[in-house]
Amino acid sequence: MKINFDALNNMTPPVFNTTDISTPEEAVNTIVTTSNDVSGGYLGLGIMLAMFIVLVFALFRQDGDIRLDIARSLLISSGFVSIVGIIMLATNLVSSFVHVMWFLTIFLIMLVIVYNLKRKGL
Repeated sequence: MKINFDALNNMTPPVFNTTDISTPEEAVNTIVTTSNDVSGGYLGLGIMLAMFIVLVFALFRQDGDIRLDIARSLLISSGFVSIVGIIMLATNLVSSFVHVMWFLTIFLIMLVIVYNLKRKGL
């Protein structure tokens, strides 16, 4: 099997537009806006999901200093990620309120579950 390198002859070199990046503030705004547009509005969900997974892993891990059960780990993680999501919405870093609502819903469900576990003495 031969590789056809002739198809690479008609490629154009990439062109980078740096007109929107004249100051650091504009660079950050341009990067965030472009990332959100390219990902189809899922930038916030990606950031919040990564934070949620790292927090659940760090809080539920049994070999560390903090030892929580899975319900309390999910409660604290979803609450923290919800607060960060609301801050990202307020500062226009993300554009979708639905993604923040997913973590707020997880927080409310886990709040009821942890309350019932606390009532049972667990």
